[in-house]
This record gives sequence, structure tokens and C-alpha cells, in this order.
Amino acid sequence: MRKIIIFFTIIYFLCFASPCLAKGINFSFVSYNGKKHELVEFRGKYVIINFFSSYCDGCIAELQVLNRIQQKCEKNIQVISLLLDPEGIVFLRPLISNLNYIVGFANKKILKIFSDFNITPTTYILSPQGEKLLKVTGFKPYKDFITLLNKYTSCN
Repeated sequence: MRKIIIFFTIIYFLCFASPCLAKGINFSFVSYNGKKHELVEFRGKYVIINFFSSYCDGCIAELQVLNRIQQKCEKNIQVISLLLDPEGIVFLRPLISNLNYIVGFANKKILKIFSDFNITPTTYILSPQGEKLLKVTGFKPYKDFITLLNKYTSCN
């Protein structure tokens, strides 16, 4: 009987009680300047993952909105924009080199994790543990993003 109690205690601990074992979303990606990143690097912060295309005017405008958010909320938020059409980097390099957050390339693993979008821009807000909290479809102005973020964390 004692072995059974120990067994279930261990199972409980591994499955429910240990926050360090909680699994959130993780993936790796390469930034436009060639640096490799893993999403787990940003645990402890809310992460905004933005999918965009080089040919999407709303996407390009939203990059600047997200840049303002990163500047204002850098203590507790990390913005990451992922380009869906890598050939567009040639046109965007001057624009994205002035952004103060990470811009990278979406890969197949990432697109499998975030398979529920079909237009750009689409943005996800992840918890500090790496769990999906919210999906935002289409261009959103700065004030709308701040209102959404303030539901989860202070961004004033």
C-alpha cells in the first residue's frame, strides 16, 4: 500500500504540482540577421508573436505599432515578428533593421503550432509560461493592442 501512495504522489507532482515541468509552446527560429532563437528564452515575459508578409500593407504598418509596444512594455513583453515569405526580406531589410525587437522567419514547425490562421497580419499573445492566450486577426492600432495587453499585464 505504501508503494502505491508513493507512486501516486510522484505522478501527482510530475503532472500537476511542478510549475517548472509545465509545458508551453516552444520552437526555434532564425532572425533576419542570422541569429538562432528559441521561444523558451523569453519565458517569464508575455510574448507577442506576429505573423506578417512583405506584400501586406497592414502588416508593414503593424510592425511600427509593435515597435512602439516593445519600447513601452519591454520589462514584461517580448515582441517577435515572423515573416512568412522569406524572399520579401530583400525589400524589408531597411525597415526591419530599425525595429527594436526580433524579426525572424516562420518555419514549418512554427506553422504547424500556429495552424489556425489564414490572413496576415495575425498575432498571438502568449503567457509567461508559453501558452496561447489570445489570437488577434488583422491590423490593430496601437491603442487597441494596449487595451488587449492590459487585460494580462500592465503596459502603461
